[in-house]
Amino acid sequence: MKSILKVLTLVLFTSFFVASCVDNEFDEPEFPFKDPDIATNTTIKALKGKHILGQFYHN
Repeated sequence: MKSILKVLTLVLFTSFFVASCVDNEFDEPEFPFKDPDIATNTTIKALKGKHILGQFYHN
């Protein structure tokens, strides 16, 4: 019984030791691109108004 308690204690301390080594702070990746300047020319409401259920659209 005492050996099981020793093993469980060792497992508990080992798991705390391993979990404490995790670094939760990450560096932000580089983003070399510039955000495009896109002007909006329609609203979601207008876009939904053009939709007809069951029909396909093509350009």
